[in-house]
Amino acid sequence: MKLRSNPSRKVELLAAHQGPPWTVYGGSNHAVEQIRLSRETGFHLRTFDMALAWPRGGAPPDYRAGDREVRAHLALDPQALLVPRIHTDAPRWWKDRYPDHVMLYEDGRHQMVSVASKEWRRDAAEALRLFVRHLEDMFGDRILGYHIGAQSAGEWFYDGSWTPTLPNFETPFRTGFRAWLKEKYRTREALRSGWQDPRADFASVELPSAAARRDGRDGSFRDPITQRTVIDFFEYSQVAIVEALEQFARVVKRGVRGTKLVFAFYGYLFEVAGFGNGPQVSGHLLTDRVARSPDIDVICAPIAYFDREAGGGAPFMAPVDSIQRRGKLWLNEDDTRTHLSAPGDGTGRVDTLAATLSAHQRNFAQVLAHRCGIWWMDLPARGWLASRELWDNFATLRELRRADADESLRPDVAVLVDERSMLYQPCNNVVTAPLLAQLRHHIHRAGVSVGYYLLDHLGVGLVPDAKLYLLLNAFVVNPGERQAIHRAVRNRGKWAMWFYAPGYLDPTGSAGDMSALTGLPLRRLPTPQALRVTMVPGSFATTGVPADQLTFGEDTPRAPAFSVGEDAEEVLVLGYYARTRTPAVASVRRAEWSSVFVASTTISTGALRAIARAAGAHVWLESDDVVITGSDVVAVHASTTGDKELLVPAGMAIRNVSAGATSHTGRVKLMMRRGETKLFRVIRP
Repeated sequence: MKLRSNPSRKVELLAAHQGPPWTVYGGSNHAVEQIRLSRETGFHLRTFDMALAWPRGGAPPDYRAGDREVRAHLALDPQALLVPRIHTDAPRWWKDRYPDHVMLYEDGRHQMVSVASKEWRRDAAEALRLFVRHLEDMFGDRILGYHIGAQSAGEWFYDGSWTPTLPNFETPFRTGFRAWLKEKYRTREALRSGWQDPRADFASVELPSAAARRDGRDGSFRDPITQRTVIDFFEYSQVAIVEALEQFARVVKRGVRGTKLVFAFYGYLFEVAGFGNGPQVSGHLLTDRVARSPDIDVICAPIAYFDREAGGGAPFMAPVDSIQRRGKLWLNEDDTRTHLSAPGDGTGRVDTLAATLSAHQRNFAQVLAHRCGIWWMDLPARGWLASRELWDNFATLRELRRADADESLRPDVAVLVDERSMLYQPCNNVVTAPLLAQLRHHIHRAGVSVGYYLLDHLGVGLVPDAKLYLLLNAFVVNPGERQAIHRAVRNRGKWAMWFYAPGYLDPTGSAGDMSALTGLPLRRLPTPQALRVTMVPGSFATTGVPADQLTFGEDTPRAPAFSVGEDAEEVLVLGYYARTRTPAVASVRRAEWSSVFVASTTISTGALRAIARAAGAHVWLESDDVVITGSDVVAVHASTTGDKELLVPAGMAIRNVSAGATSHTGRVKLMMRRGETKLFRVIRP
């Protein structure tokens, strides 16, 4: 099977049936029923878990279990193309042989292998090489690619990193950290200078304590001079996990001579921002490095476990549009807890057939808008997808994908997230959870077209021209990066919107120039400040904003906090810290660009919509329902029951994909139930 190097038009849909080995056996088994339904509706791409055959010592590998599983799939569907998901954690006997190479947490030893272990990387890579070679010899013409997994659920984030307990205290991690520091600093003198520690030495560096990792000496930030050790440690934490991913992907790619796709989970930036110890504990902060790997073709994640219920936005976990602009295919895992799941089966469960169909349609609309792929997943193989109605719905949606125009997304609003800035924040989520994880709720309901990108890509031409740029966490910016950002946003009347602490730090440790970055005279407040904001009525930022959305933010005092110089010329104050006269939202508007500063870590849906409208973004919907738009598709998913009014841009028309050939222009009235989805084709001149 010969594949192009760019897989983005080769794989579109995968139907996944997840469960333990042998679940495809037995005529009454749910997995068997779901495979039959998928086969009968023309879906032949499947992915499933496989344990890596890893023999003890010099014993020959036993591949019978994997062979039996593959043969079961092919017996049920001879046309099947398979993507085995191979887990690479070491077997029990290996961990007994290398007990120090098992992960060590602050509360003691856990059971998953350390990704920094050279012995694990060596032995797992060899076991993987032999396993792939065997599968290719036996079933190569029925295998589309290989999905390589490690750590929690095979998703390449540190096991348990969402819990209160910190990982990565084991000996191999210390050894790997020392070697990485040697590569970064080269000389002992450079290390001592960088760490401001005259006694620092590569051979004696220890891993930071749990207390040091949680400490923010500058409130919501680490001190980049006195806490450089911890910043370096978390930078290495990302490298350690990605090095293993890259190595295993390279093993597979060489083993198939470049003729098969390699899949991997990665890049959950928006999702891990909500982890209690912060996103840096995840290992997912090297998204662009993974996206640039020549050995990885498809990058994946589940739909966000935040705001995915009926009426929710079903956000992406990752900056998917940046990933695809690197030539990779993004693939959503739609593991919706359908009406066929048990009531306790998890987040976002929908409880009726109609709600399930609408949730799947909403999730597919994201795929259409962002030109990415999807698979449907019955996570525990209990029959979540065992319904003819669901598969008929998938088949209908597939036809929309086949008719999809090959035009990339060019959104009015570009949402930009920075990975490096997260390394400079202590192990908590007081900034990242509201700003990166939860703000997706408001972005999806602002009624405008949106794309998701890495901040680094703005300066290298990988972010398309937009009307408004939301720079969510551009906290750590050096002068060269500031100039690159300015080249992208300070021209042709564009708008930039900055949150909380833009440009506060320079990565070298010197103070950042916030005013130079934003064009606003920003200053640090002398005392902690609650980040609750009350907007000033009557400005462009409050046009059409409901009264209950004029105030937003939190009441816990935070440091640092920032404001605008009170005597600044040309500055329009748009909001104040609640119950004060201290400016908290302000703007400058000039011919070449406009800049808006929001001192909070959030903003209301209405205020975001008003600012986007002022920036020239087209507002499709005013009612705080979920809107998903692409170059030739728009979908509305109702967050509430009631009348909606969709505003079609002048010169365009829309056609409901399920209601014949009638097209609509101007204002289109919709009566919708909460959780209902309406999907339209956009007709351009």
